[in-house]
Amino acid sequence: MNVQIEIALIILSALLTGGFIIFFVENRQIEKDVIDRYRSIMDPYYHKLSNYLKLVFFINNSLIYKESDIKNVEKFKSYIEKLAKTGKEVFLTSNIVSYKESKELDLLNESINAVWWLYYEGGVDKYIDFDNDVSKALSTYILDAIIEISPSFKGIRIDENLIPFVSGEFYVNLWKPVKGITFDFEDWKKNATQISVYYFSV
Repeated sequence: MNVQIEIALIILSALLTGGFIIFFVENRQIEKDVIDRYRSIMDPYYHKLSNYLKLVFFINNSLIYKESDIKNVEKFKSYIEKLAKTGKEVFLTSNIVSYKESKELDLLNESINAVWWLYYEGGVDKYIDFDNDVSKALSTYILDAIIEISPSFKGIRIDENLIPFVSGEFYVNLWKPVKGITFDFEDWKKNATQISVYYFSV
C-alpha cells in the first residue's frame, strides 16, 4: 500500500511540475509577444520624438524674443530651452530618446503641447522674431529632422511658426494615439511581475 501511495505521489508531483513548466513557458511567450507588440508601436514614436527634440535644439538659437513682461513669453522660452536641452543631449549622444516611464513621458508631451498653446492661444506669437541666417547654417539638420517627424511636413516654411505648429501636430497626431498604450503597458508589466513572483514563491 505504501509503495502504491509513493508511486501516486511521484506521478502527481511530475504532473504538477510539468504543468507549471508548460504554464511558465507559455506565459513567457505571451510576455515576449506583448513586449514585441509594444515596441513595434512605440519605437517609431520614440524615433519621431527624438527628431522633434533635435528640431527644437536646431531652431532654438534662431528665435529672437522681443522685450516683454508677458509671463507667457517667459513660460514659452522656458519650455523651448528645456526641450532644446534634451534635444542637444539626444543629438550629441545616442541620437534617440531612451524609453521613459509613462508619467515622465506624459509630462514631456504636455510641455510640447504647452509650446503650441502659449504661441497660438497665449499671445506669444506677437513677441517672437526669427533669425534666418542662423537657421540657414543648420538647414540640412533641420530639414532632415522635419522629414523624420512626418513626410507631410516636407516643404514647410522654416520660421518662428515652425516649432509651435509642429508641436501641436506632434501632440495631437503622434502622442495622443499612443498615450493610453504606455500606461496600459506599464500596468500590465507590474501585474505580470507580481504573478511571476507569486508562482516562484509557492
